[in-house]
Amino acid sequence: MNMMMQNFNYNIQNINSVNIYDCFEYNQKLEFFTGENSMYCNNCRGQMPASYNTLLYTTPEIMIIVLNRGKGIEFNVKLEFYEELNLQNFVQFKDFGYLYNLIGVVTHLGESGASGHFIAYSKSPIDGQWYRYNDDIVTKVHSFKEEILDYAMPYILFFKKNN
Repeated sequence: MNMMMQNFNYNIQNINSVNIYDCFEYNQKLEFFTGENSMYCNNCRGQMPASYNTLLYTTPEIMIIVLNRGKGIEFNVKLEFYEELNLQNFVQFKDFGYLYNLIGVVTHLGESGASGHFIAYSKSPIDGQWYRYNDDIVTKVHSFKEEILDYAMPYILFFKKNN
């Protein structure tokens, strides 16, 4: 199965909320390395200014988005995410598809990565309902919007390509 993991180090400071598309924009911005941060060139055999950015050329069947909470996105920052993800503005070759549906969410409850509790949510491929996995207790989610979209502080998002 074609899978890709997108890792976001967003470095948000003094922001209360951000949306998933902001993360893609930030992750794809051009970064420059000059001066002390310049890169070593094997051809020139010396330090040279350089630039790079991350681009999505194709799209996988399953996209796993890891939000580096505590290392970039602070634990208390609310991430606005959606049941449908449209990557049209972020994919170079659109022939491979760019529309996704959310199929799973891992959330973190707590103020830091050193303490807290993880809860997982997944959408059943059998009945299309969302379920909460809290240790060994599995319960049906009654309101996807209220419990997951509006409340959850996601740590990992799982999307499946909408073919």
